[in-house]
Amino acid sequence: MDPSEGEAPVLTHEDNQAFLQLLRENMELLGMEEAKVDVRFEEVSVEADVCTTSRQALPTLFNSAVSSVHETAASLRMCTNRKGQIKIINGVSGTIRSSRMTLVLGAPGSGKTTFLKALAGKLDPSLKLKGKVMYNGEEICSSTPHYLRAYVSQHDLHHAEMTVRETINFSSQMLGTNHTFEMLGEAIRKQSANNKAEKYIELFTKANTYGARSGLATNYIIKILGLSDCADTIIGDDLRRGDLENGPETILGRFFQQLLVLFVMHQMSMGLYRLLASIGRTQVMANTLGTTVLIPICILGGFIIPKDELQLWLRWGYWASPFTYAQNAISMNEFLDNRWAKEFHYANANTIGKVILKIKGLLIDWQWYWICVNILFGFSVVFNILSIFTLQFLNPPYKHKVNINIRKVNMDYNIQISGDNKASTNQVILPFQPLSLVFNHINYFVDMPKLLLMKRGGQLIYSGSLGPLCSNMINYFEAIPGVPRIHEGQNPAAWMLDISSQATEYRIGLDYAQIYHDSSLYKQNMLLVDEQSKPEQNKEDIYFPPGYWPNFKEQWLACLWKQHCSYWKNPEHNLARIINTFCVSIIIGIVFWKIGLTINEEQDIFNILGVTYGSALFLGYMNATMLQPIVAMERVVLYRETASGMYSATAYAIAQIAIEVPYMLVQVFIYTSIVYPMTGFQVTATKLFWFSLFMVLSFLYYTVFAMVTVALTPNVEIAAALSFLIFILWNIFSGFIILKEMIPAWWRWMYWADPAAWTVYGLTFSQLGERTEVIRVPGRADVTVREYLEVYIGLRDGQLPLMTALHLAAAALMAALFCLGIKHLRFQRR
Repeated sequence: MDPSEGEAPVLTHEDNQAFLQLLRENMELLGMEEAKVDVRFEEVSVEADVCTTSRQALPTLFNSAVSSVHETAASLRMCTNRKGQIKIINGVSGTIRSSRMTLVLGAPGSGKTTFLKALAGKLDPSLKLKGKVMYNGEEICSSTPHYLRAYVSQHDLHHAEMTVRETINFSSQMLGTNHTFEMLGEAIRKQSANNKAEKYIELFTKANTYGARSGLATNYIIKILGLSDCADTIIGDDLRRGDLENGPETILGRFFQQLLVLFVMHQMSMGLYRLLASIGRTQVMANTLGTTVLIPICILGGFIIPKDELQLWLRWGYWASPFTYAQNAISMNEFLDNRWAKEFHYANANTIGKVILKIKGLLIDWQWYWICVNILFGFSVVFNILSIFTLQFLNPPYKHKVNINIRKVNMDYNIQISGDNKASTNQVILPFQPLSLVFNHINYFVDMPKLLLMKRGGQLIYSGSLGPLCSNMINYFEAIPGVPRIHEGQNPAAWMLDISSQATEYRIGLDYAQIYHDSSLYKQNMLLVDEQSKPEQNKEDIYFPPGYWPNFKEQWLACLWKQHCSYWKNPEHNLARIINTFCVSIIIGIVFWKIGLTINEEQDIFNILGVTYGSALFLGYMNATMLQPIVAMERVVLYRETASGMYSATAYAIAQIAIEVPYMLVQVFIYTSIVYPMTGFQVTATKLFWFSLFMVLSFLYYTVFAMVTVALTPNVEIAAALSFLIFILWNIFSGFIILKEMIPAWWRWMYWADPAAWTVYGLTFSQLGERTEVIRVPGRADVTVREYLEVYIGLRDGQLPLMTALHLAAAALMAALFCLGIKHLRFQRR
């Protein structure tokens, strides 16, 4: 509808009933009889020819080919036509009365479509119709008007370029219904003397007013079918979707604006991680930097905690985070749309969309959308330029070097060459004089007692002693007629490979394998084999213990000791994660400074939920990404050592998990001792215990999760991609982005399958479950903190033991998967 036409009057169900009664009365006054058509059908049957072959009737490629061949042969009378008849409709009789709507019900395949087509005279020519179908007593034939017996298929086609209004208007003009409505409208307007004329005109206007570009009947059909919103939408087809004629710039415009934000955000993130990778220079350090930088970007970006809740001196971090501009641009593109423009006043905002943005501390002026897009693009350019400089000027990764006291080495060397025996005992000095080595025409020979020589195809052509300077082998082959003799000074090995080649054998026409089989050397070797196959008397058989030499406990202790040595000498991994834990703890403590002291509003609950969300996801995932390259490198050593039978893969897997426990406990101690007092949580033994316990359990399942992803994938790159995909799912269903009670019922199982959700549940309820302060909830009645947790977030009392058990079960399950994966999956190819 054109904007100038104003809003069309609404036609209610009661108005429609009154309008239909008005039509009936006026048609009777004008003597316009309503066309009545009764449809009668007697003993209607529909039959189809089917193939009666014993083969299955599924239309597979083979069955279709065989059926085609059989039908062709039957048409040429080369074989009998095995066809029978099946009844789709069997002797149906009845009447469809005029001015009535008849519903045809039946199970799929019961013949509903065939029955309707039979009544409309639209049956497929291959089907046989028996019985009678009569319209007003006249049997249906080709002269029966088509508009009386139209059949509208569910796959009916329309002109793709025409709108809904134009399509209905075209049909109305073809059938003349517009003319009838106009006559009735004119008759109603002429009844000026009638007291009901005003009411009649109002009814007629409501029923038939919808735009000036279509007839009255068209407007009425659009209204009663509920097509007002899409009246000016083109129909479209399989390749072209229907589009709004009046407002494409609104819906396609929002789509491309959203796409633009996602594009520049992707470019920004690629530039950022390219920069971090070039700074880190090793995979472990790059992963560490990536997760360490991601945490403050997300926390300060205004999503976990709104800008207005940040300390004043911290708000520079909000404007420095690229996440800020991406979130603002996406949010404005959505909430400043017309569908969020319903009037609602709150905090200097006058629409629902602006109120939502205002509550979350986001921007509400549209010009900021383009500013945010340009800033994101600027971040991308800056990060990529910095990446070029770091690749150009930073040195290669640091390598471990042995520290040597050059002065002491020189002093020991001088003492050594002077003959003094007081040289240092802790240094091995190898004094030497410069020598020159000259060689000319050197041939090398290898003395070995026994040679097994095979030719292509795995056949043995020589097995015996080489003799001095390979004389026995040379004499054996030179005794064969046609074999070229060795030249003076020629390497016997090169000569042997030359004469035993397939080309030489073919050229001289010999079969070395057969010659060896018929030789006396072969017979001597067989006698030697028979003699050595007999066991010596009074000798016990050699005993090899099954499995491994040490028992499982000794294997595990040995693997644990080896892992301890490896971890203790790997500061790039362990020292880096301790430092990162300290830095992240300080960042979270500062950002959420003392938020747990006072809880007066709904946003205070969300702020604490933000702390538990960050604790449950960020630090554990940072540990996982740092651990994956270490486990991948250790797996290469595992393949070699398990192949040589040194220990079992299960002992290694348990040791790999166990060595992480002390480092994990240190990280939890650092995090809890910093974050817990800085955020202002109540310092009681019970609450501190639950907080520490859930942090330990969170670190535990993230650690084993990192190991599982490496064990199930061929390389660390695929493991990182898989773990990030799972982390995103855990993030979405953790209960923070979408509260538990707001998750659709059919997705609620994902919440209960999400370990991060259990951690958020445990951390949040353990700290707030006993709080009884009354908080203000916008648009709702005031409630206590405990009631808000139960009603709005879905966190209930008595669930902490269940959350603990779920954590332990998840860690045990992933540990079992790690053991099975590392034991049975082999990705090494040699």
